[in-house]
Amino acid sequence: MITHGALADERADWAWCCSRAAQDVTSGVADQAIVCCWTGTGASIAANKVPGIRAALCVDAATAAGARRWNDANVLAVSLRLTSAPLLEEILDAWFSGGASADETDLANIAYLSEIEN
Repeated sequence: MITHGALADERADWAWCCSRAAQDVTSGVADQAIVCCWTGTGASIAANKVPGIRAALCVDAATAAGARRWNDANVLAVSLRLTSAPLLEEILDAWFSGGASADETDLANIAYLSEIEN
């Protein structure tokens, strides 16, 4: 496990630590990342600024499962304000038990994200 922000000896502001976590994914240091801030919105925005990142703000397990399946999301963003410990457990279970869809339409959408990113 790699930690950033408040859990590491570095700048703890959400933009810095969330972008660092996303860079760990694109550099291959990590397969996925989990980022958070008070609403989760800033965390997802910061992570999504890193090319190759598909960060999804997930407030429930169904959204997390869908983000992994249909969006091949590689960064999970959560809200510290909205997410209780039991809900976080459900979200993490759904996130880590899921995987990307092999459906041609889903794959085409993911490929198009890379095109428009460039």
